[in-house]
Amino acid sequence: MEIRNTYMARRIQNIPMVTITIVSGLILIFLLLNRSIHVATYSADLLGNEADLVMRGSVFRIFTALWLENFDIMALVTNVLLLLAVGWAIEVTIGHLRFLVIYIVSGIIGNLLTDGVLALIWKIGRNWRWIDASSYLAVGLGASTAIAGVSVAGVTVFRELGKLRKNRLRQAIIILAVVTLGGSIFSPVIRLTMPLDGSDLAHIMGGISGFILTRFHLGGD
Repeated sequence: MEIRNTYMARRIQNIPMVTITIVSGLILIFLLLNRSIHVATYSADLLGNEADLVMRGSVFRIFTALWLENFDIMALVTNVLLLLAVGWAIEVTIGHLRFLVIYIVSGIIGNLLTDGVLALIWKIGRNWRWIDASSYLAVGLGASTAIAGVSVAGVTVFRELGKLRKNRLRQAIIILAVVTLGGSIFSPVIRLTMPLDGSDLAHIMGGISGFILTRFHLGGD
């Protein structure tokens, strides 16, 4: 009986419970808030990450925006698939609580840094070439900032600790997630067709936050 309990405990530990919980929450919130265009619009205006309003004191938006995928079911599907892949690859390796902390904190810091950069560009000059200053007044939604954070965290983990080096599949999944996010950010810039918008900047800041947080945690191991 003790052996069986130990086996079951290990099986449970190998399930990315935090990832599954976050994904379930994203889907549930999407279903609740997208019942009508009015509810979706109102919730986005009330809870979305708008840099102008955050700088005026509505700081809660940098957290609440992480849970909204209003209007765009394809964005929801993409983020859910990326999060499931990355979560399966690294959550068990770094621990459930650590994964949750990196996900939430990198999302919050990433959004806050994005808002700060947009506010600075808006203030010093709105015609800056590489970043669209009008994003300062736009509403940002979605979990991709936090997903960028845990994706970069995964790369950092298997580079620094070597815990994923024996599992090529998990390495490939993490790298694919980073490349997918990076491609969505930089392809317009590489083609010289358009500057980065607030969403692109949030991905970058989320990734930077995830890297710093992971190095901080690894330093404590």
